[in-house]
Amino acid sequence: MSPLFGPFPYGSGLFGTLLDSSTPGSGDLVVFDGFSLSDGIIVHCSNLIDSGPTRDLVGGPTPRADGQYLTADYFRNKTIEVRGIVRGTDAATLDANLDIVRAALRRREGNLDITRHGVTRRFIATLVNHDELFSNREGYHITFCPFVARFECKTPFGQDIDYTAVDTSIGTSPFNQDVQNLGTIEALPIVYLNFDSASSVTAANFKNLTTGEEVQFTGDLVAGDVIIFDSEATEVTLNGEPVLFEGSLPTLDVGGNLLSITVTGASFSITTTVKFRNRYL
Repeated sequence: MSPLFGPFPYGSGLFGTLLDSSTPGSGDLVVFDGFSLSDGIIVHCSNLIDSGPTRDLVGGPTPRADGQYLTADYFRNKTIEVRGIVRGTDAATLDANLDIVRAALRRREGNLDITRHGVTRRFIATLVNHDELFSNREGYHITFCPFVARFECKTPFGQDIDYTAVDTSIGTSPFNQDVQNLGTIEALPIVYLNFDSASSVTAANFKNLTTGEEVQFTGDLVAGDVIIFDSEATEVTLNGEPVLFEGSLPTLDVGGNLLSITVTGASFSITTTVKFRNRYL
């Protein structure tokens, strides 16, 4: 049965992330779900086309005037194309290796890792050209066969596999923290506030002073409470349960960001963690 109400499209695929950070990168140029398309033994990559996502501009013609108006824009889809050859010592081995490639690339929304200069960016990708994968094979291709693997990324941004994390203990309000987004598009921070102690605390606010975005939870907070402002999952939780909040969950602009945590209360002690993955167009 198609997972209509599972991870696709109403689960983590649409409203969260399918990126699996538990699987480390291999170090090869391009790898799909652990299968290398550039191992230099069976599969050789001759060209990798990794440009950028399509951009959807929402607007229309300006009424009674020249030009058009623009109300919104969204990055929609990214295509990554891998070209190369598959090798085999003889015709039978080549055919067997082609089947290995077919099987390895069959998964929907797998991890596509691109590693350059030791740095891996992970995309969530699906092969879309099974019908063309080996369509350039000719009769003389006995020990090698050209391939073209075209992947589409419906989540159009690559991400670091691991989080960048900053841990701090705070006891004054407001508390400001500088963080650097080294990606090429906004990052989605997750902020943990672990209350080691709290006296008459009635609200917690997280704001990115660089972008002006802020979110606030209003309610009684006591020692042992953990509140999480999660821009990846687009929710705020208190002790693991979703709660109502005001404002909008902040993003991290490209470059430097000055983050502010404000707690309303008589006194408190908090262990905080700010973590995010750099994202790339």
